[in-house]
Amino acid sequence: MGTLSNEEIVEAAETLRPRLGEMLGKSGASQAESLLTSLDTSNEEAVRRTANRLLDIFQEHAALEEMKDTVSMLAPHAESSGSAMRGYSPLGGEPGPIAAAGVLYRCPVSGCDFTWQPQVAGQSVPLCPHHHRCLVKEGEC
Repeated sequence: MGTLSNEEIVEAAETLRPRLGEMLGKSGASQAESLLTSLDTSNEEAVRRTANRLLDIFQEHAALEEMKDTVSMLAPHAESSGSAMRGYSPLGGEPGPIAAAGVLYRCPVSGCDFTWQPQVAGQSVPLCPHHHRCLVKEGEC
């Protein structure tokens, strides 16, 4: 990665804000938090000074590489949030709510009263314990 811009440094520090304590210790986190809280982003010189001080703090606490990793992770987002229009491709499948609660599966064998309801998303549908057949959604049998 090349030279970091002042804005990238500040954005990375903002993104890492919840983890500043574990990364920089109490003192470093307090300094970084104070810089971020008082920053006037409309003042270029203030952004430059803050970015330089943040780099110093991260370097002092051996957390500079993690900050750079965060900047590189944010880079695609920064490019896409610019003025250039991007295409939109919806996800596959039918739009609408996903039925999770209230889904009931039953044995397809006539006269069998075995039913089963998933408890968590992604749970595999079991076989009927009596007929060893795949259960089907109620209303589809």
